[in-house]
Amino acid sequence: MLTECGYGLRRTQMNISGAPASSYLDGVLASTVFDLDATIAASYPGSGLTWANLATPADGAAKTAYDFFLGDGVTATTYPAFSGSAGNSAAYWSFDGGDYFDLKSGANTPFLRDAHKTTGGSDFWIAMAYRPVDGGVTQGLFTTTDGTGTAGFRTEQLGAELIQLVQRGAATTQTNGGNVTPGTDTLYIATHNHATNMTTHWRNSLTGSSVSHTFSTTTTDATRAARIGQRTTGNSPLLSGNRLYAVAMGNEYLDNAKAASIIAHLNARHGRTYA
Repeated sequence: MLTECGYGLRRTQMNISGAPASSYLDGVLASTVFDLDATIAASYPGSGLTWANLATPADGAAKTAYDFFLGDGVTATTYPAFSGSAGNSAAYWSFDGGDYFDLKSGANTPFLRDAHKTTGGSDFWIAMAYRPVDGGVTQGLFTTTDGTGTAGFRTEQLGAELIQLVQRGAATTQTNGGNVTPGTDTLYIATHNHATNMTTHWRNSLTGSSVSHTFSTTTTDATRAARIGQRTTGNSPLLSGNRLYAVAMGNEYLDNAKAASIIAHLNARHGRTYA
């Protein structure tokens, strides 16, 4: 949209609600809850222990409630390594098989605590831009569940490079989003609708694949604060060679048009074409 100012015309980005918006994902989708990106200096300036959230959270939480620590914030061997220059579109996090990010506050917001619940939960989406490696084993991407039989949800890449969304409640449910290609920059988006019991996956595509996905009945809080880079504590980490560019979440069920807006934004931000 073009608007007039004292120096002529300038372009103002508008979000889905029609309000003037930021230059980050909350300026693309009003449902954005957090937006972490290795290529943006405001998210990581090249040093320090905080991977900072760029978005004003749609759930009303404080912006810093979605900041993440490198590793546990204390033990250097748990820190992913930053590669590249701050603010450069080629920057990324690299992993060595024991690295991860933990929610800095140590306590989930209500959105993260409840997203997986069949009573009290909310529709949600998660997007992850990364370059996977072929490890022949399960590798965790994002999790709020900590072990078999514990409540929460996670995304993960299985040994055959199959990527999936998993929910844990009284039992475990999962749907797969197809196979990723090792060594290829990949944007994976998953979204779940509680009312219709549907999950849709996008994997370097503008067209989602929707599947029936009935979550297991639960009102139990997620059992761990959010973690990026492991399946559960100390289990199934992202292996050496993985590159992570960005992670974001929001609190609505996406359609193809809204997923396309995320894809277009990250294509421009990262200087590459995911789809």
